[in-house]
Amino acid sequence: MGSYMMAVLWIIQELQGKKMRQLVTGLVISITLVLAGCAAVLVGGTAAGVSVVHDRRDSMVVFKDKKIEFAAIARLRENKDLNPNVRVRFTSYNQVVLITGQVFNVQEREQIQQQTQSIPDVSKVVNEL
Repeated sequence: MGSYMMAVLWIIQELQGKKMRQLVTGLVISITLVLAGCAAVLVGGTAAGVSVVHDRRDSMVVFKDKKIEFAAIARLRENKDLNPNVRVRFTSYNQVVLITGQVFNVQEREQIQQQTQSIPDVSKVVNEL
C-alpha cells in the first residue's frame, strides 16, 4: 500500500494544471476510502439521503423510525432465550412497528412483541409473526 501511495503522490506532483491535480486528488481520496472499507458508509449514507428526499415524513420522523428498527434488531440479537433460527423483520413507519417473520412458538412471539413495545418512541406494535 505504501508504494502505491508514493506512486500516486509522484503522479500528482508531475501533473501540470490545477484541475488535473484536483481530479487526481479526488480519485486518490476515493480509492483510499474504498480500500479502507468506507464504501459501505458512503453508499449507505447516500441511499438514506435519497430515501428521505422521496419520503413524505419529516426527516426527524424518518430518523426516529430507523432508530426504532435498529433498536428492535439489537434487542432481538441480545435475547439469548430465543431460538437462534427465528427470522424476524421490523418495519417502523410513524413510530408504528410492523413485526413480520417466523418464530417457533407463541412464547417467542409474545416476547418479541413485548421487547419491541418497550422501545422508546414506539406508539403501536402490529405483530404478524
